[in-house]
Amino acid sequence: MKNALIPALLAAAVSVPADGLYWQHLDPQPVPYTFGGLFSADTEFEGYGKTDTVEGFFSLNFEPVEGFLWGELELGLWAHAYGFIDNPDMEAVPEALLDASLNVAYAVRFDNGWAWRLSARPGVYSDPTAPAFGCPAGLSFFFTATDELSFEIGGTVRPGWDIPVIPNVGLKYRPSDLFEIELACPKSHAVLFPDHILSFFGTVEWRNATYALDDEDESMPDELTMDDVIATAGVSLRVLGRFAITGEIGTFLEREMSADVEKDNVVSLSKEPFVRVALTGVF
Repeated sequence: MKNALIPALLAAAVSVPADGLYWQHLDPQPVPYTFGGLFSADTEFEGYGKTDTVEGFFSLNFEPVEGFLWGELELGLWAHAYGFIDNPDMEAVPEALLDASLNVAYAVRFDNGWAWRLSARPGVYSDPTAPAFGCPAGLSFFFTATDELSFEIGGTVRPGWDIPVIPNVGLKYRPSDLFEIELACPKSHAVLFPDHILSFFGTVEWRNATYALDDEDESMPDELTMDDVIATAGVSLRVLGRFAITGEIGTFLEREMSADVEKDNVVSLSKEPFVRVALTGVF
């Protein structure tokens, strides 16, 4: 009898709200797939040379599994590569950096508008010629005030990285089908005409990642951290209701690279403009 009572009480406590409240952070379906690239010309490494930089990215998200242990299970794949076209006269800089992970998240909602979400991204974060494993993990709490407004507070723990804990805080507000805004860290965005055939958007994002390097040479650093803040403006065009083509122009507001040599050598990178394009699936 006890074994049956506990699951029943949990199920009653963590079901989707009875009043049908819409959760701005949790209800939108994940983007099924995205792949694209970024190009920035003539990035100068302070005190060294310069090179063009490129990025490639890919994501694949599956439909959430509702009712999984009285919550929702999310699964996805993510890959991002950072490449240097030429070596800017720095021995420690590899040809490319890679982060590729399995994204797993489990969310539980309560009838009072609160929810929590536990996530993990086990994968490779390193020079692709010397793969190294990492597993950032996060915990966030959400409060849904109305169908249009919700809040998030939490953080992501990243053992062994340059910044071991980063915040996940902010609000998401969608007063109508014509406008949406999310003011948050590490990424904020605003969208005009979301989910329409033609959408216009802007983003500001802080990106920070630490990559393991080949440590066979003791004179070379074991890790390399890329840290930047970017701002973009873009447009998205839905095609046949199946996918969207997006294009952005942007600039780096802050940009630096650091390596774990002696006193953590930090090199500033020039704040060049860039273009980013992507093909994205839609529901």
